[in-house]
Amino acid sequence: MDIKGVVKAVLPLQSGTSAKGEWKRQTVVVEFKDGDYTSCVALDNVKKAEEFGKLNIGDECTFKCNTPTSREYNGRWYTSVNCWGWDVENKAEAVAESQPVSEPTPQPTATAEPTAKADDDMPF
Repeated sequence: MDIKGVVKAVLPLQSGTSAKGEWKRQTVVVEFKDGDYTSCVALDNVKKAEEFGKLNIGDECTFKCNTPTSREYNGRWYTSVNCWGWDVENKAEAVAESQPVSEPTPQPTATAEPTAKADDDMPF
């Protein structure tokens, strides 16, 4: 199954140790056109997790995925979509680190209300 879309988020790399040894999983959220509507899907990669995590937000890619699978754990169902390959068609432009940071404009500070004159007995 192929999904053509734009990378919306690259989640933090997950890792751990199981009975089979150490593992790493990278999840990337992809926005894609589904008929007249836009949808998002979280794609996982375990075999090339570090490489998958090098995708940038805004990259336009075609992702090659397995059919989504669901499994039950403690009475709840979880669905995952495993991505085993991807082709980057348009790389997002990297934001230059040397761009000047604009200084925030100073905001006026609140001042105390003027005190009433001694000869002014109006309450306002």
